[in-house]
Amino acid sequence: MKLIVGLGNPGMAYKYSRHNVGFLIIDKIAKDWSIKIRTDTSIKSSLGKGAIEDGEVILAKPLCFMNRSGQPVKSILKKTGLNLKDMLLVFDDLDLEWGKIRVRPYGGSGGHKGVKSIIDALGGSDFSRLRFGIGRPGKKSEVVDYVLNRWSNKEKKELEEYLQRAAECCRTWVVSGISEAMNKFNQARECYE
Repeated sequence: MKLIVGLGNPGMAYKYSRHNVGFLIIDKIAKDWSIKIRTDTSIKSSLGKGAIEDGEVILAKPLCFMNRSGQPVKSILKKTGLNLKDMLLVFDDLDLEWGKIRVRPYGGSGGHKGVKSIIDALGGSDFSRLRFGIGRPGKKSEVVDYVLNRWSNKEKKELEEYLQRAAECCRTWVVSGISEAMNKFNQARECYE
């Protein structure tokens, strides 16, 4: 059994913001593999259990604000009986150019407050992560508005293709493992064009 957790912010106001790309990727996987996701208020998360090819998987979206994702993710792991090695965390990354993805077997928070909350709550960072590039605005003072704003018209046109690629990376992680996902998806920019 594997666990894929997508990070975002709850509520319609944030649904299509750049910061919610983790939720959008979970929704894409759920749609592609017919996995129903339901709210579990006892762990402040939405969960769905199903299969991706021959791999059993749980999809999860913590239903708290991004920077407080740690406790719900800890509760998800406790409820499912899974450990850090069984988890893939999916989230946005300002330091990757738009649409680029990177998958790694472990690492730090990279300044991402949602990831930091999870590392702090779990007491470790030995879990796989998929970073989805949203690019960075011109000024540091614009970061909060940038991540919470909706996609530009140009980004909207490209979004479905990039979400499909990220969902395929998650499928590869479930079916073939982290090494195969890294080999296939951590490629040069020309693979995205």
